[in-house]
Amino acid sequence: MENMAVKKVGKKKKKWMHFRHRVFWRIFKGCLYPHLKKRYDLRYEKTSLKDCGNALIIGNHQTEWDPAFLAMSFKEPVYFVANEALMDSGFFGKFLAWSFAPVPIRKATSDMRTVASMFQIAKEGGNIGIFPEGNTSVAGETVYMKKTVASIAKKLKRPLVLYRIDGGYGVRPRWSDTFRKGGVDCGTKRIILPDELEKMSVDELYRTILEELYVNEHKRGKHFESDSLAEHAERILYVCPNCGLSRLKTTGNIISCTKCSLEAEFLEDLSLKSARGGFDFADEGEWYAFQENYVRELDRSVFLENPAYEEVVSVFREAPKEEKGLVKENISLKLFADRLEFGIKSPLKDEEDPKEPWILPFDVIEAGSLFKGNILVLVLKNKEIFQICGSEEFNAVKFVNFIALHKNESMFELTGLNRYEGESDVKFLGI
Repeated sequence: MENMAVKKVGKKKKKWMHFRHRVFWRIFKGCLYPHLKKRYDLRYEKTSLKDCGNALIIGNHQTEWDPAFLAMSFKEPVYFVANEALMDSGFFGKFLAWSFAPVPIRKATSDMRTVASMFQIAKEGGNIGIFPEGNTSVAGETVYMKKTVASIAKKLKRPLVLYRIDGGYGVRPRWSDTFRKGGVDCGTKRIILPDELEKMSVDELYRTILEELYVNEHKRGKHFESDSLAEHAERILYVCPNCGLSRLKTTGNIISCTKCSLEAEFLEDLSLKSARGGFDFADEGEWYAFQENYVRELDRSVFLENPAYEEVVSVFREAPKEEKGLVKENISLKLFADRLEFGIKSPLKDEEDPKEPWILPFDVIEAGSLFKGNILVLVLKNKEIFQICGSEEFNAVKFVNFIALHKNESMFELTGLNRYEGESDVKFLGI
């Protein structure tokens, strides 16, 4: 019997870059600029990559529109690392993936697929865009960046473009629904070519990235006009300097405590002025730093039996390639020192006999993070992901803080760069 040689044919890897991306890139920029100019009074500097080739572009993160701000400065398409949930949101997500091909990463997790995709794009000659903070600033100061972003830059061996955005937080803070007049300025601060990059140590490169991208909006002295400067600051602030754990409320330019007489006024230069009560913070950035330190030192054992907070929320489940699904709306959510308790039966697939209420120990939560202004995202160790949505005033930050502290993790995700107190760096993008 004649022997037959069987040739193994490997599956050909799909190209990441396509001509349509260039077409949609130009359409996207042309259509979007009028909106960005009107809403943010955007001013940007153009950057040519003609002489240095395809690059890794790293920017600071101030608003959800930062990729659009950055896009205005570059002629060629940029493939952004973006939250996987954007690509999973029905028709819009599929269109986004087809027309711009962002690099997906699951929020609050590390993902080796993301790293592999970045190297593939670089190999095909594309530009990669990344905002290593992973979160937009909640209090006006650049959020902690993981040191491993410098490792990625060195491993890619491509020109490194450091791109800075100023004024995004001033025009629309993450916690606000109101736009202020003031303007956004952005542009490239430095380009580091591969030869120079190779000579720099990871630590030296990391320091350079931080220095070039650091922004503290409160220190710029720029004015932003609005009649509602304080609106929804209660989404990020929950500790009163007089009362401790409390509930804050905002009206117009005033923020106040519901337990005591404390009142403070937000001013156009992004500073705070005491209106009534013992208040001595220069701005909400200082207040936020005080809040984190307060919670770090708090005796949370007091809240093992009695909840620190109780909220009315709606629970949604995220599922890959599907619209997020409503689990239950208008239910109670209690925050304890070591767990969450929901006023529903457990929706987890691996629980054969769900009890009432649904008790979710912090130990089964891989990460708790903030999405947009006040949505709590819970990534469980069994890979299930839930979104917790409350009222307009809902404060998700306190849940993120309590979860992180129970797990003995630093609150780097929302902490200002210069206020990070972690003992060691955390893994980033699987590296």
